[in-house]
Amino acid sequence: IFGNDQSGNSIVDLNGSYKHNIPKDLMLNVVYRTPRPILIASHVFGLGLKRKEGAVQCPASIAQWEDIGYKVSNNKGDDLLVGEFIDISRPKEFSPHQLEKLVPFDEIIKCENFDNEEEELSWVSGQIQNDIEVENLDPEEILVLNMNNGKVKSFSMKMKKLLEEKGVKVFTYSDDDNKFRIKGKVSIQTLRRAKGNEAGFVYVTGMDHVDAPYYDQEVLTRLRNYAFTAMTRS
Repeated sequence: IFGNDQSGNSIVDLNGSYKHNIPKDLMLNVVYRTPRPILIASHVFGLGLKRKEGAVQCPASIAQWEDIGYKVSNNKGDDLLVGEFIDISRPKEFSPHQLEKLVPFDEIIKCENFDNEEEELSWVSGQIQNDIEVENLDPEEILVLNMNNGKVKSFSMKMKKLLEEKGVKVFTYSDDDNKFRIKGKVSIQTLRRAKGNEAGFVYVTGMDHVDAPYYDQEVLTRLRNYAFTAMTRS
């Protein structure tokens, strides 16, 4: 419905307002679903703010940062200049999720490094086994994603095999197109199917795939957006 008609005009016009001065396009700066530490990390990674080569995409003004719930300090005006240093923070009122009151920051989101995929998947499968047998998490509350869409089938098969060897039941995206999770089973899904869904505990693997010297701007942006989607499923 968001395409153009035969005259080239937008089928759905998001400019202006509806009756009673209700904006057609509204930016929501308060996020209730995603815990603040996860959302901040997802924005940093999704925008590529820590890349040595520079950010992949970035709000161009103070107003744009405020639109997505951030506060910018030590700035001299609304426009941001290339090379300018600014402080960005996310006030708690824009992320009122209560999890960070109950769980330490470093327990909400973790990052691990591995030398190869086999080492990574072995670690993830061991952690999931511990989540279920020691931490008493329900298997259906655990979601596993991989950032390499081109190898999602082989990844799913490897991950499933490792988990089943540990006695963990698994539900994958190919088992049923109409369901995202099954009670009593860990869910392994594609990035596209994960969008719009969520889980209590999420493992995002293959993050090294989101950046490479030979990627052009379009590919970099798309993969960073996928990473943001994956990280915010929790």
